[in-house]
Amino acid sequence: MQRIAIIGNGGSGKSTLARKLSAKLNIPAYHLDKIFLNKNYVNIPKPEMTIQHNNIIENDKWIIDGNYSHTMGERFERADTIIMLDFPTWLCVWRIYKRTFSKEKRTDVPDGCANTVDMKFLSWVLGYKKRAGNKMLNEVLPQYKLEKRIYVLRNTKDVDKFLSEVK
Repeated sequence: MQRIAIIGNGGSGKSTLARKLSAKLNIPAYHLDKIFLNKNYVNIPKPEMTIQHNNIIENDKWIIDGNYSHTMGERFERADTIIMLDFPTWLCVWRIYKRTFSKEKRTDVPDGCANTVDMKFLSWVLGYKKRAGNKMLNEVLPQYKLEKRIYVLRNTKDVDKFLSEVK
């Protein structure tokens, strides 16, 4: 595993897994939210996102967490490993609310992005499985199954087992 793409719903633990894998494998982790967002969760322009994303995936080693579908195809083509966190929606929502009230500073978003939940984000999380998650599982990931390592982790136990087996 040298180039790892981690995707999943908000609150599924993408950034946490990226940090743990980064420490274990000594591969840099890139959090797309930190790169693609400005203060107050405002997206940078898509052309700038594409340039920054493509600069990262040109490297020999990386772990990238985040979705951003307009950059996903290039990331998946370059990745040797794709990990999807397919956690239950209720757990993702619970984790988001938990981090909202945490005093811990998030390192996966830029400064100026407060730990808050608004209706737009909550709606995105609630609709993720129907809008993107099922398509990813049933249509996108199967396209890569012969040439990439693909892991679908559905709960914390799966993540812990996966991490314990990573060398």
